[in-house]
Amino acid sequence: MKKLLISALIFASLASGCVSPIDSRRESASNLSSFSGFNRIYNLFHSNRTCLKDIINYERVSIKRLEEIDFKDEEKVCLPGDLEDLINSCIINQEYKDKEKFRRRLYRKYGLSKEAVGGMMPYELLMKCAEIVADNISYQDDADPKLNGLFEDDFDLERENKGDCNKYAHTMIYVFNLLKEHNPRLRNVYVGKGTFARARAHDWNAVFVISEGDLQIGMLDITFSDNNGRLDGFNEYHVSKFWRANFLSGIRDYETALKYLDEYIQNTKNEKELTGLLFDRAHALFSLRRYEEAAKLYEQLENPSMGRADFALYRQIECYSNLGEKEKEKSKIKMFLEKYPRNFWARFIQEIPEQTK
Repeated sequence: MKKLLISALIFASLASGCVSPIDSRRESASNLSSFSGFNRIYNLFHSNRTCLKDIINYERVSIKRLEEIDFKDEEKVCLPGDLEDLINSCIINQEYKDKEKFRRRLYRKYGLSKEAVGGMMPYELLMKCAEIVADNISYQDDADPKLNGLFEDDFDLERENKGDCNKYAHTMIYVFNLLKEHNPRLRNVYVGKGTFARARAHDWNAVFVISEGDLQIGMLDITFSDNNGRLDGFNEYHVSKFWRANFLSGIRDYETALKYLDEYIQNTKNEKELTGLLFDRAHALFSLRRYEEAAKLYEQLENPSMGRADFALYRQIECYSNLGEKEKEKSKIKMFLEKYPRNFWARFIQEIPEQTK
């Protein structure tokens, strides 16, 4: 039954692709959802910036093992705004309390100097950063003596329970950016948090190397390395085979992402993967403000057997709010609160103006 449902969803989803975006006049200024409102503000302030597709053919974007990346020693390449946003969106909003003091302490502990850091090759420097991070953070216990104070005094590291993979990833970004300042070979190398996979409960790092002709991306998982010695995060756990669509969504090129998603949907037989792709397609439609199409697809994805039925219903409320279709919105809100009164998304529904309910 589930297989038949997914087949019907694929047909309906792809058939809806020929429908043009809704007329913007149908949107009501009084119905800004948190998602659509953000997208419109984003587009307003970023419409004239350089985008990745302006300088690189997307087919020249590749994911490689770190040791296979060609770290070209080129002049500084202007970082496209959409890629810069993707990288920076991964970074927690923290600053060094005293950057130079921290740098001196770090260099003294590891026998480094400005000249020594400046003489390292990019791969060597990345590995040195990973070594420093792993040497000072413990996965198992925040109270472990391994947290020797090198970072504690300089970062407000989140004091969480066992399993702080985000601490490894965030600290790698800070250590890399600190050393990068003393190495001109790293001018076109950036470290953010890993994307391109469906793993939601784990953090690692992505290394972005941009040049005039291409963008190379590598994965670095210090959490895995610190616990089992495997540093290079290059497998399906870290890199989904559908990573191109995920990457394009990450830089907000949803139109192109849809093309890849439609191709993946047509050629994918695995039911779990298909469900994920259909949710990704609904998200892209929503982000493009094609709310009618998104609402129809989310309604089809509301089937409990496909998972995330609560979110699919919540997104329908968002769609109908943006379309100004009050009766449908009220109907979906009533349905949601009856089905999921204590659900995570219920708190957001409570914020919808009372007259809408």
